[in-house]
Amino acid sequence: MDRGGRIVVLGGGGPFIVGLVDALATAPDPPPSGEVVLVGRSRDALGLVAAYGRSVLEPRGWRVSAETETGVALAGATVVVNLIRFGGLEGRERDERLAADLGVAADETVGPAGLAAAIRIAPGHRALAATLIERCPDAAVLNMANPLGCSTEILRRGGVERAVGLCELPLVTVRQACHALGVPATHVDWRVAGLNHRSFVYRLELDGRDLLDALPRALGTATIGGIEPDEIASLHAIPMKHHALGRVRAMPGVRGRAAELVAARADILEELRRDPRRSPPSLRRRPQPWFADALVPMLAAIRRSEPRSLVVNVPSTDGVVHEVCAAVSADAVEPAADGAPGPEVARRIEAFVEHERRVLLAALEPGIDSIRAALAADPLIPVLDRTAAERILRDVSVGPAGSTSHHASGIDSS
Repeated sequence: MDRGGRIVVLGGGGPFIVGLVDALATAPDPPPSGEVVLVGRSRDALGLVAAYGRSVLEPRGWRVSAETETGVALAGATVVVNLIRFGGLEGRERDERLAADLGVAADETVGPAGLAAAIRIAPGHRALAATLIERCPDAAVLNMANPLGCSTEILRRGGVERAVGLCELPLVTVRQACHALGVPATHVDWRVAGLNHRSFVYRLELDGRDLLDALPRALGTATIGGIEPDEIASLHAIPMKHHALGRVRAMPGVRGRAAELVAARADILEELRRDPRRSPPSLRRRPQPWFADALVPMLAAIRRSEPRSLVVNVPSTDGVVHEVCAAVSADAVEPAADGAPGPEVARRIEAFVEHERRVLLAALEPGIDSIRAALAADPLIPVLDRTAAERILRDVSVGPAGSTSHHASGIDSS
């Protein structure tokens, strides 16, 4: 077997996977080369992406292959990357319309759109867990499917013990803070706590000097992802940008991000057809820092004995997945045990934990009561009425993109 093992990418036929190929090719500290198996349902798109992958990665020592049968691809996998979007971009577009109709921010991880997405993806991830256990029980499973906390917890409850979730947002947030402070992000010591997209950077130090005190002054009138300097000062922590979504009000009929991605997806495929050896220019319409900043470093870390500090989403004793800094190596993923956030941050995290528990219950046992309870417990979004719960249940239960069944037509990597 090659040094890098057999990396199987589920949802690997979407054209945005070109971003992963580019990230592997340009990584300053790449994982050992091995075999990459791209798994997708569209033979046309899968063939185009695989051809590009071979042209870019094979000169660097990788083998790239394509497969439409998930079970076949998973046999012998050492690492599985889960990028499946159950319901496709069409499902995300439906969720965004729902949120806009309710007058709140549309996001695929939080709020009513995130709740609808969690309900939609739950059956597929339960079925996926069973397949992973059957075909590659010892593989490391790197999950990047949104809503990340829910999908990772569902995999873990299904018996996939080595599943961890990956997200680049805490690192990106730290870089933004360091840019404002005029210090190199590679030199700071930092910690994060909370839930995915609802976490907080609660330590930011340089040579033992606390930088969080200086950050609000350094920002002036600027923000970090919409988070105001006064909030950072009062919390002595940096919330992720999603904490600002509760202040966003949407208008019905506004075109969401999913529609833009559908158009970009078609353009990327056409550009690959014209030139299968060139990175498609339309890929720039969807920056994908999660590949270079989260997935590729993780692929490198789990193939090496020397631990590396990375952000991971892992299960906790409270029944939900938490976002933490951890020492990652081929032998283990060890969450950092030093330090803890302040009391106000801890209080907010506990509210998010309770909300996440209710979202998981609604995802696994969808009904009016469980959905209403999840909506009512959301700390970021104003309380919505029974009509909202009925709309969510209806939207995820009907329509070609809204089926809650584990159906091949609902799988997309975008």
